[in-house]
Parts: sequence; C-alpha cells; structure tokens
Amino acid sequence: MSNSDNKDSIESGGMSGRAKLNFWVDVVTGIVFAAMVGLGILGKWILPPGSRGGAGFVWLGQGRHFWGDIHFWLGLTLLGLIILHIWLHWGWVVRTWARLIGRLGSPLTWALIILMLALILAPLLIPRTYSQAYREQHDQQEEASNANPDAGGEHTGPGTGGGGGDGQGRGNGSGNGTGGIAP
Repeated sequence: MSNSDNKDSIESGGMSGRAKLNFWVDVVTGIVFAAMVGLGILGKWILPPGSRGGAGFVWLGQGRHFWGDIHFWLGLTLLGLIILHIWLHWGWVVRTWARLIGRLGSPLTWALIILMLALILAPLLIPRTYSQAYREQHDQQEEASNANPDAGGEHTGPGTGGGGGDGQGRGNGSGNGTGGIAP
C-alpha cells in the first residue's frame, strides 16, 4: 500500500481499531501531562509553599493542598497511561531494545527496572524525619514548659494561637494570640 493509499484510507475512516486506540491513548496522555505541568506551575509560583491554603491564596476556590492532591492522582493516571502505551507497542519495544541494548533479560534491563522501582518506592521505604529547625523549635518549647510548670503546658510562642502579648512569645499566656491586636 502506497502512502497516498494509506492517507486515503485514514481520511475515509479506515483506521484499524488498534490505531484508533493508540491515537486516543496518546491524546489523553498529552492532556494529562499538560494538566500536570499546569498544576506544577500553579504549585510552584501561584500557590507557593506557605500560601496558607484556605487562609491565604486560593485558585478557583481551592488551596494548594487540594491542587497537590489532583496533581498526585494525575501522576498516577499518567503512569498508568504510559504503561498502557508501552503494552500497546510491546513488539516495537522488544525489537528496539534488542537492537540497542540486548535481550530483555539482560543485566542492564534488570538494573533499569530496579532503578525505576526504587525511585517509585523510595518515599515509602525511607522513613521521614523532622527538620533541624522543627527539632530546635520543639526543644525550645519543651524547655519553656519545663521552666514554667504553672503554665499548664500552654505554649505562648508565635504562630500557635495561644498566649497574648506581642505575638513573639513575650506574653502572659492569657491573651488571644493575635499579637496584642484586638479582633
């Protein structure tokens, strides 16, 4: 079949079911990828860390964490679409891999598979820890509560909503936590 015959066949709707499926998988993959990039821009520059979610900047009525969740689920969707795309083109993958790398069971193949799995699973396998700044703040709070047992464990420092005074942790512990500004 010549290129012109193939073009006529496609224009007349003569695409095979497999070609149509490949086309739509690729279209949806492109849309999901574009949405992920857009949400990445949103999270990085429009609703940056510290934008305080519902108490600060929002986009379309939703805060940073909502859009981060959407970004996460789009990422899983994209992963599924990529796996589907590879499965649909498996014959080509095997032939090309054999030409460029060797057989699919080669040590390089296994090394790449292990690397990809490690990158996906690393956040689940490596335990999280507290930052140095958090530990220092926690230690200071603990020292302050130990030094003043009459405070009943109430923290009067900034950003906690507890205590009064000037909002810098210099108060009597009985204020509204607004830095001395009445509501």
